[in-house]
Amino acid sequence: LGSRAYVAAHYAGAANKVARDNVAAYLNLDPGMGPVYGWYMESSAPAKTMFDTWGEPLKELGFRRNIEAGITNTDHLSFRDAGIPGFNAVQDYVTYDVRTHHTNVDTYERVQEEDLKQNAVVIAWYALNLATTDERIPRPEPRPPTSR
Repeated sequence: LGSRAYVAAHYAGAANKVARDNVAAYLNLDPGMGPVYGWYMESSAPAKTMFDTWGEPLKELGFRRNIEAGITNTDHLSFRDAGIPGFNAVQDYVTYDVRTHHTNVDTYERVQEEDLKQNAVVIAWYALNLATTDERIPRPEPRPPTSR
């Protein structure tokens, strides 16, 4: 269920076109911990150009660069499958691997305050830019729903 069910109920299909069109992009912050270093751009050159420009002022906070390739197995793909641009943050995987990821030790006590502050600034900055830009990020082609 999760994001797939949420997207199916609120954004997928002809009945949800207006709602879907009102979403500029979905930003996912999940597979890692630590500061946001950039975004996986899902092979979207136009989006990468925009995200690169927006990332420049964040360099002093540890933001590095956006990566043209995509990443799999995260919630942003449910949104992309519905035709909404979705991007996943690039973060540190050093201490967030199979021993901790979505296990009983994946708890808020492990969150570092400075990382959380940096994450909040990066997400807010990109959300603001997505909401106020006159340019629209090209939308991926919706994919037919799959049964699981």
